[in-house]
Amino acid sequence: MIPNLDLLLLAFFHGSFISCILLLITSFTLILLLLAISVTLFLLLFIDAYDVLSLVSWSFETLRANLELGFILAICSLLRLLIDAALALKPPSFQRRVSELKMRLF
Repeated sequence: MIPNLDLLLLAFFHGSFISCILLLITSFTLILLLLAISVTLFLLLFIDAYDVLSLVSWSFETLRANLELGFILAICSLLRLLIDAALALKPPSFQRRVSELKMRLF
């Protein structure tokens, strides 16, 4: 038999145990580091996306206000054209009747 085999096996198991513990600690540390990097990356992306979307939403607010103003101006100009057309299509007898009615009342 090999002399001191039990001491050699004990040293081998002790070294294997220590290297296994060190490997677990190293892998756990690397996993935590990867998790921290990914969380930081996602937070940076979220903050940048929030800044970009706030600029885009500001542009959309301006665009919405401009479209609303344009719609109101189009309605006003259409209403003016309709009033002018209605006044142009009124028969002269209507104006004569209105003036006669005014003369009677006043």
